[in-house]
Amino acid sequence: MNILLIHQNFPGQYKHLGPALTARGNRVLALTPKVKTSHQWQGVEVVPYVMNRSSSKDIHRGLAIWNQKLSALRAVLMLR
Repeated sequence: MNILLIHQNFPGQYKHLGPALTARGNRVLALTPKVKTSHQWQGVEVVPYVMNRSSSKDIHRGLAIWNQKLSALRAVLMLR
């Protein structure tokens, strides 16, 4: 099975799950902005993505986290 993990601070809470899934024969791909180059980590293929964060000072505080998550989504979708 192919499994995709996306985490802004990989491995984060996936530090045990990712290697356990690969040990069961799964292909695990992790996307994170915390690395500069692709590499293998305990059987998990780790691939970087780059976020282009918007720096709008006028955005409502309650929307700031949604803006950040949408920026991450855009970056991941551009990896093709």
